[in-house]
Amino acid sequence: MGLRERASRYRIKKHEDLIDNLDLLYSGKSLEQAELSELKQEIKRQISEITSKLDRKLLDMNTLFEIGKELNSTLLVDDLMQIVIFTLMGQFQVFDVAIYFLNQGRSELHAQKGFPELPGFDFSQRFVEFIGSKDTAVPIEDILEYPDEYTHLFNSNATLLIPVRGKSRLLGIIVLGMKMNNEKFTDEEKSFTYTMASLTGIALDNARLYSELDKRYQELSTLYKVSNVINSSDDYDLVLGLILETITTGFGVKKAILLSREEEIYIVNETVGLDSSVKGTEINLTNTENKMMEDNITGILEINPDITPFAGDLARCLFVPLRSVAAKVGAVVILEFENYSIHPDNTDIINLFAIIASQIAPPVFMTRMIKEEKTRIQDPFTPLVDLINKEIEKVENFGMDITFGMLKLGNFNKYIEFYGGGKAFLKFDGLSVKIRKELPETVKPVRYGSNRILFIMPAVAPTDFDDIKETILTVSQNHFKDDQEVDIGLDFLSVKYPDETEDKFAILSRIE
Repeated sequence: MGLRERASRYRIKKHEDLIDNLDLLYSGKSLEQAELSELKQEIKRQISEITSKLDRKLLDMNTLFEIGKELNSTLLVDDLMQIVIFTLMGQFQVFDVAIYFLNQGRSELHAQKGFPELPGFDFSQRFVEFIGSKDTAVPIEDILEYPDEYTHLFNSNATLLIPVRGKSRLLGIIVLGMKMNNEKFTDEEKSFTYTMASLTGIALDNARLYSELDKRYQELSTLYKVSNVINSSDDYDLVLGLILETITTGFGVKKAILLSREEEIYIVNETVGLDSSVKGTEINLTNTENKMMEDNITGILEINPDITPFAGDLARCLFVPLRSVAAKVGAVVILEFENYSIHPDNTDIINLFAIIASQIAPPVFMTRMIKEEKTRIQDPFTPLVDLINKEIEKVENFGMDITFGMLKLGNFNKYIEFYGGGKAFLKFDGLSVKIRKELPETVKPVRYGSNRILFIMPAVAPTDFDDIKETILTVSQNHFKDDQEVDIGLDFLSVKYPDETEDKFAILSRIE
């Protein structure tokens, strides 16, 4: 009868009962008292050793459980890495811990404590695949087949390598130095480090996802705020300034060129991080760039030969066409970022700047058209003030009053963007002609700026003024009624001199 059967027969279940009832289990055996005592001591020792291991395993499990909670409650990558480093240092009494991140086939030393002789080192793809294939921590002596990595790590006093896996791939490698007591890591300790690295990988995946979402939210929030400011301005130079400020402070652009399309030629209008002498340089777009401009596609290219002389050692650029519905405006050529890599696989940065371009191209086009139109008008303000003074002098000589009205097309910028500058300004010219035909000869319409018409009405009665105002608004509404895609935004203000103001110079500001 075996020991297990004998123990069952005598209802002996606990370790202590097993020891105390050895005489029952070994009944019929010829054992000396000394041998029996020695056997009891050996069994006690083995039970104590097993119990100790189980207690240690239970303690490790509880420790890992607490560490897991701490890791999963941390959403910042750098904070997460500090928790990992200090936990390993405290748990195993090591002074040296380093964590490498793997990104796009390259290894990067992301965080470390100690390891003064551990310089940056790019692990080979073969070595990374080897570490990634392991389901346990790897001692330094197990990487002899990789002499470059072995020499680098051995000379830095590294002793243990632990793979950090995420949900689907190897994210990094933890490197541990020697323990304070110079002892090797036990199998249980290797198991502990591997389990902790696995927990770290899951937490790192979550932290990176949170970081990416937070970064994207901040980027889009910045873009939304700036877009509102840009779209509310009709100052071309101010809009360009806001765009440059946005891409530098909001999105970390270090070097860039803003190209402006003049007829069929592209000229450097503004620069970021480059010498100001670059402004005014003519850039001949390559066939690929012309195709991307035509199709309004943002992408990463080799740097244009005309830009190479002031691009330094940079090889690639992010080409961002600026194109509105109506016309090609220009392009932003980004040569270098602070935090982004200009790499063909970096689709996130391509998509982000495609969105940015869709927001900044329309206001650039509209404000540029307005600036060109204002230039064409040749400073209307000075002659307009002279005209107002002359009209006021006329009515003052006869003791009469005079009313000034201003028709403003509030959304004319949007009309230009949707229909194009050519049609927009022809439409505005046609409106001036139509209104003039419908008004009494005593009312003088004068075009003012790019989206306003001033009406000079001497000695007009209140009822006549109401009829004139209604005629102006009705003709204007009918003139734009077929263009329903854009609400032209009609607004009419008036001021009477001298009843409502005696300040000649305040007349225009009152009806602006």
